[in-house]
Amino acid sequence: MKKILRYLALYLLLAMLPFVGFAVVGERAHNNYHNSFNAALVDKYHRLTETKGQKIIFVGGSSLPFGLRCDLIERELGYHAVNFGMYASLGTRVMTELSLDGVEREDVVVLAPELNAQTYSEYFNADVLWESVNEERSMICSLSWDEKESMAYNYFDFLWNKWRMRNAEGAAEGELYARSSLNEYGDIDYPRTGNIMPGGFDKSQPVTLSDLYDEAFFADMAAYVKAVRARGAEVYFAFSPTNAAAVSFTPEEAASFERYVAEKLGCTVLGSIADVTYEPGYFYDTNFHLNDTGAVLHTVRQIVLLKEQLGIDTPTNIEVPPLAKIDEDGTPQETDDHQEIMFVITEEGGMLYLSAIKDAYKGETSIHLPERSNGRPIVGLKSGFLSGCGQLTELEIPACYTIFDTGIFSGCPALEKVYLGLTEPSRSFVPAEGLMDGAPAAVKLLIPAAKINKFRSNYTWRNYKDYFAVY
Repeated sequence: MKKILRYLALYLLLAMLPFVGFAVVGERAHNNYHNSFNAALVDKYHRLTETKGQKIIFVGGSSLPFGLRCDLIERELGYHAVNFGMYASLGTRVMTELSLDGVEREDVVVLAPELNAQTYSEYFNADVLWESVNEERSMICSLSWDEKESMAYNYFDFLWNKWRMRNAEGAAEGELYARSSLNEYGDIDYPRTGNIMPGGFDKSQPVTLSDLYDEAFFADMAAYVKAVRARGAEVYFAFSPTNAAAVSFTPEEAASFERYVAEKLGCTVLGSIADVTYEPGYFYDTNFHLNDTGAVLHTVRQIVLLKEQLGIDTPTNIEVPPLAKIDEDGTPQETDDHQEIMFVITEEGGMLYLSAIKDAYKGETSIHLPERSNGRPIVGLKSGFLSGCGQLTELEIPACYTIFDTGIFSGCPALEKVYLGLTEPSRSFVPAEGLMDGAPAAVKLLIPAAKINKFRSNYTWRNYKDYFAVY
């Protein structure tokens, strides 16, 4: 029997050696996630757990770092402000579980997930969380058993990605979606002027309420409310800022949902959905991400609502700047007249887009898009732009094109290669869904090898990683 046990132990040891070896190699690989947007979760966690004194803690997704000015909140409310909003793909439950580590007596917690089916659900993404907590893995201890199990299951997948990307270019200083773009409060501190979405909103992500009635999610959040109160703190629920142009529900549906939230959570709801539904000019690159002006407006609304609850009767004298406009960068250059006459060029919001290819040129097999029209830069492509181009196999999109609509590659069945000249994906708009609607299954988005990691880790471009190839 002892001999059999020795052989069994030796067999298990030999079987484990490849895994141990891979773990050692993966752990020693260069940490390419250090400046990724998600890595800022560690900084937020430290502020949450290390700040002494009364705190007001905002918990949720990316609408919080894009939508709050915590310096103004501290000034007006007299609490230390912690922006503990990160990324919808982490899941709301993870953020609530981690936030409990820093909640203390007399703190105030504001729970504010985006009005989206993913954030109003039990959704959890272990791959994204590994990237986020790579430098502070003790944070995993605060998760539920199911989530810990999922993290363990995805460990080797994380190490493989870490090793595979060891020599790739990570998020650079000066990018929007980078750790370095968040300030000490956890707010985005990056210039966001105007609205860069075609038509002012992301058409691929309409905001509905009918799919937000998730019983399991609200049971979890009700348990979170009780856990916060057990620590001697109070919790409020707030609705996220929402782009009015993307709203697909009626006032009656909104009122019904507001009542449902208050009943299920058993806590005070700050205001209504209408209070934080703003016109498109206040948004930036998603239906929940505010620009600089929008962040001030939304912060003021939150301060007023919180003062009512906290019994603070001081006036709120914060001036909201007028709606910002998008500047047209660059100096006028010569226009390639032949290139320009091939296309239908439209103007929207003071910017030029290509909306179609003229019938006489729909038989082209290769097209290089123009950069300017009459000296003005062309910034984006409209939906259905390539419709009817049955022979087109290659398309080259210059770096100045930073705004991409849904379905721009539909109606061109022979398309194989799309060369993207864009070098800074964080300074562009791409819809969260629908960019490749109608595109041929085999089409590839060709990206310079030195920039591929930026696209793979970008907040929205990463959704199309299955189409990426390098050149």
